[in-house]
Amino acid sequence: MHRTAWKEAWRTITGSWARFFSIAALMFLGAFALVGLKVTGPDMRETGAAFFDETNLADVTVTSPMGVNEDALASVDGATAEFGYAADATVEDSLTTLHLMSTPEEISTFSLTAGSMPSGSDEIALTSELEGSYNVGDTVVFNDDDESPLATRSFTVTGFVRSAEYLDREDIGQTTLGTGQLDGFAAVAPEAFESPVYTMARLRFAETAGFEPYADSYLARLDEYQDAVEAALDNEADSPYEVQDRRDLQGYLTYGDSADRIDAISQVFPVFLFAIASLVSLTTMTRMVQEQRTTNGTFAALGYSPRAIRRKYLLYGISASTLGGLIGVGVGHTLLPTVIFNTYQEIFSFPALQLGFYPLISVTAVAIAIICTVLVAAIVATRELNEVPSQLLLPKPPAAGTRIFLERIRPLWRRMSFTQKITARNLFRYKRRMFMTVFGVAGCTALLILAFGVLDSITGVVNRQFNQIVHYDLIAVAAQQPEDEVESVDGVEDATSVRFEQMSVRLDGESIDQEIRSYFRTPMAKKSRWRWPALRRCMPGTTCLEQVPRRRTRT
Repeated sequence: MHRTAWKEAWRTITGSWARFFSIAALMFLGAFALVGLKVTGPDMRETGAAFFDETNLADVTVTSPMGVNEDALASVDGATAEFGYAADATVEDSLTTLHLMSTPEEISTFSLTAGSMPSGSDEIALTSELEGSYNVGDTVVFNDDDESPLATRSFTVTGFVRSAEYLDREDIGQTTLGTGQLDGFAAVAPEAFESPVYTMARLRFAETAGFEPYADSYLARLDEYQDAVEAALDNEADSPYEVQDRRDLQGYLTYGDSADRIDAISQVFPVFLFAIASLVSLTTMTRMVQEQRTTNGTFAALGYSPRAIRRKYLLYGISASTLGGLIGVGVGHTLLPTVIFNTYQEIFSFPALQLGFYPLISVTAVAIAIICTVLVAAIVATRELNEVPSQLLLPKPPAAGTRIFLERIRPLWRRMSFTQKITARNLFRYKRRMFMTVFGVAGCTALLILAFGVLDSITGVVNRQFNQIVHYDLIAVAAQQPEDEVESVDGVEDATSVRFEQMSVRLDGESIDQEIRSYFRTPMAKKSRWRWPALRRCMPGTTCLEQVPRRRTRT
């Protein structure tokens, strides 16, 4: 391109900074959304994988109140076992119940967030969720329980920890103490227990070193590891035990599903933004080419080829889209993943997000931004430069008058006012503007309906679950609980005896079990006004739950 053409291209950019930066801003938003949403899922999974590697999270865990068989578990092929103690205890003068675990040496270690790890039998490190309620140096006293394996009731807080076995901040697990729900966990030295046998074992398999923690291949291997552990414990018929893998850990699968949902959103949302950016670029570039019609005619009359004149607009589009795309890539790799991860930090307990750089996603985002702008610029400029120079030197003549479809419906057209006729002609004669308006309004409306729909779905679950399905306020669990005695408690309106069972169910075609609680009215229960939870039948064509034998618990 001649020097004059280069100068003209530069003057086109400097003479319309507002237009230039508007296109760059649109491409920034598209690249920002595409990169930010695309990398958030991998960043979340990478953060989880790094945390699991840092703490050397166990693949399989075996627990038994009667003690685990060390020799049997040590014989599992390819597994490294580490044994420890665990017990639930309720803080004195409160309903706060904690799950106390002995500090492991290698497998499923704790991540220290403040203070130091306990070293003496009277020291304790609490979950980081209790930081603020307790401080380092405070004393925690647990209720005296004759069946408790703890050697002492009073502990001094030395620090606060995070565990990969308890990712969910709220749902720690169930217990038979206090309210029935664990409020947290804590780490104590092995010397704090006076149990003659180990009550838990954590197993790590050498083959899992190269697997991603949320890969389908790894989750499939967990079934094999469970079978191997259960086969080694087949002779423990008199000892109740429970075998769990990572999928049973609180929050493990939920965290992976959250990352998958972000991946699903990234397939749709950026498409809307880039589509809107393309439409706006089409209007902007069309107006710019029409404004420079006389200038282009002058260059054509001086002997510049349409290709040389068109390069000016291509350079304009490439510069604006590249600038916006590169900034969007940089901000998308950092800001959006951090914002989304911090939102999930309200639910899950993880260290800081590990940000990664993904070249393929970055190049794709910039390429799409350039294509959206350059393609539009090429089409508009080519169409305009098809005319001869003498025509380009003259203002563009108005479009020839045409009759729209409504004009052919004479009874309707005659009854329309002048304003209505002008509006109808503007809508149907300028189809580009009409489609931009329709798609723009439709896209914005769709996003609004999507947002309100998600909000309604989330807020409606609580009302549906606890008003329409569940009708009780409290469940009291006891071996013998006379109904008359329960009803005598102040404030109790009605009560009935039920049988409680816990089972595993599996979705048809899935390999992951779901724990389900079942309540059955006992044959001797008296008549009451107590309403059973309302059941929702599976609709035709939907996936229903299929009950399967409970595999991981033996009593």
